[in-house]
Amino acid sequence: MRAVVHDRYGPPDVLRLEDVERPVPKEGEVLVRVHATTAGTSFEEAAAVCDGVTLALMGLRPADLRKGRAILVHGASGSIGTAAVQLAKHFEAEVRDSLGPGGIYLATDGLRNVMLAWWTARIGGKRVVFPIPPRYEKQDVLFLKGLIEAGRYRAVIDRRYPLADVVEATRYVETEQKTGNVDVFGTLGANNEPAVNSPRKPDK
Repeated sequence: MRAVVHDRYGPPDVLRLEDVERPVPKEGEVLVRVHATTAGTSFEEAAAVCDGVTLALMGLRPADLRKGRAILVHGASGSIGTAAVQLAKHFEAEVRDSLGPGGIYLATDGLRNVMLAWWTARIGGKRVVFPIPPRYEKQDVLFLKGLIEAGRYRAVIDRRYPLADVVEATRYVETEQKTGNVDVFGTLGANNEPAVNSPRKPDK
C-alpha cells in the first residue's frame, strides 16, 4: 500500500511516499479500519473531526461553559480554535475578542498562549489548558457525533491535498496561516495518480 514515511527529523522534504507492506496485527494487537459513519458526513470531513474538536472539548469541559459566561479563544483560527468557537456557541457562551475579569481564557496554540492564560488568571479570569496527555473518552465522541448529525458543528477545512502532495501540504501548515484544518487524502486512481485534485479554495 502507499504510505507517507517520516523516519527522521527535518523540514517537510524529509517526508516521502513509498510502497509499504500492509500492517498485520501481531498477538495482542488489532488492526483498525476507520471510516465515516456519521450521517451526512463525508470521509474527508470526518477526518478533520478527529483532532481539533476533540481537543477543544477537552479544554472546554472544565470551564463549565453556559449561558451568561464569556470566553476568549486565543488562536481561534486553527483546528482547535475554530472548533472551540463553535462549541462555545453551542453551550450558549459569549465568545469575545477581548476579556475582562471573570471571563474564561482558552489557550490553543503553544507555550506563549499558556503564559497568557496564566496572566489572565492573575487578573481575575479563569484559564483553561489541555490535559497532558489528552484523554479521549467515548462520551465525548458520542456527544460530537450528535452535534454533527444535528448540523451544530462543521469542521473548517482550509485546503485539501492528495497524498502525493504531502510535502506541499506540510509546508502550508508550517506557514501558520491556515484556517481550521488541512486534509491529506490517500485515495489514488489509475497508475497510482492522485484521484483528488490539488488544493481547493477554502470552504466558506
